[in-house]
Amino acid sequence: MALTVDFCGESLPVVDGGSFTIGREGDLALDDNQFLHRRFLVLHQHADIWAISNVGTQLTATVSDEEGHMEAFLAPGAWLPLVFGATYVSFTAGPTSYSFSILNSDPPFATAPVSVNDDGDRKSTRLNSSHQIIS
Repeated sequence: MALTVDFCGESLPVVDGGSFTIGREGDLALDDNQFLHRRFLVLHQHADIWAISNVGTQLTATVSDEEGHMEAFLAPGAWLPLVFGATYVSFTAGPTSYSFSILNSDPPFATAPVSVNDDGDRKSTRLNSSHQIIS
């Protein structure tokens, strides 16, 4: 699974099996903001899935999927698996707000399409592990 961090139009690849640090210092050094942790967020692999961890002590990040179906607050000490094709991260440190996206070329999760029958009832579609529709 290839992971890429997109920040202000710059795409930064994450090395498979490695880690990627985001903060005042690290692989993505945002800026010299005294309110931002030196090491705030870390992307790493947990088993076979990429994850994001908050290694800071004060700030919380908001993590969401591309469609806006999922939103989570990543508090200090917490981690979350990165299961979507595109994950959006935002946070504020002092007066400055930041946002970036994490792109996963082979996400382990896909949303199932929802169909509506003639009666107007919604029906979820089941997918197999290869994200193909099960009839």
